[in-house]
Amino acid sequence: MRGRGLIGAGFAAFGAWHLLGSQAGRHRRPRINPLPIPGRSVFIPGGIEYFLRETGPVGARPLILIHGWVYESLLTWHRLVPLLDDRFRVVMIDQRNHGGSDRIHRPYSIEGVADEMAAVMAVAGYPSADVLGYSMGGMVAMSLAHRHPARVGNLVLAATAAHRKVNPRVERAVLMAGRALWRLSRVDGAAVTNLAFRYLKAIQPEYQTWVWDRLLDRDPDLAYWGGRAILDFDFRAEAGNLTQPTLVVIPTRDQLIAPADQYELAGLLAAPTVVEVVGVGHEAVFTRAGDLATAVTDFLEKEPA
Repeated sequence: MRGRGLIGAGFAAFGAWHLLGSQAGRHRRPRINPLPIPGRSVFIPGGIEYFLRETGPVGARPLILIHGWVYESLLTWHRLVPLLDDRFRVVMIDQRNHGGSDRIHRPYSIEGVADEMAAVMAVAGYPSADVLGYSMGGMVAMSLAHRHPARVGNLVLAATAAHRKVNPRVERAVLMAGRALWRLSRVDGAAVTNLAFRYLKAIQPEYQTWVWDRLLDRDPDLAYWGGRAILDFDFRAEAGNLTQPTLVVIPTRDQLIAPADQYELAGLLAAPTVVEVVGVGHEAVFTRAGDLATAVTDFLEKEPA
């Protein structure tokens, strides 16, 4: 009986803390945006709203950036963009269900997002561009290049795969459990992610409050549907048909997209350029942004626009 009482008291304390405590109590620094670039919305057929930010010289070579799962464009690219926007017209597009783009509570596919990205490019005034996709964004980018080849000049695929070799039942169970726990408390989900960022030194201390607000804005149901789209994606049969010059960037210690799956993607493509970012994981876009920028710049400057 005493054990049950202690458990009950623990749950009561947990509930009271979440009901009465301050979500932002851990982060009382000023809220500083690391990349204060204004944005605009475009509406594609079907009335879906997409949000994008543009920086760099008007008229320069356009480079579309497509971020990965859960983290929207500004958070994903805030260290990389300042290393690219002196040479390129950089366009950051929030995927559906992320950032300022529409949040649609239903299942969707990578291929569907690729079609929407093609429509965004047309409406936004970029009939064709070089495209860089990271993680899930790489899956969208390769599907975009396949389904809408005229839209993509050169292709950069970073920390991504044509297919993840996983046990679908296990992965789906993990996704469902994660969604349930996240629904109980977005604060705890944000806290775990923030601890990982701090451990990996992915976020500079002065931006902690801004990052915390971004992490609290994530929706567990939308994250679940994004995870399902990743699990259902299989591009292995189509990869060899891509005609665009392609750069594959592989973080050699990636914890989320197995390096073996990334090397498999490179092997399926026709004569890609492969660059390894040695000794770093999926956080490379934060901690090794300089290496990624160098690889992207070197590759694109060798290829025609």
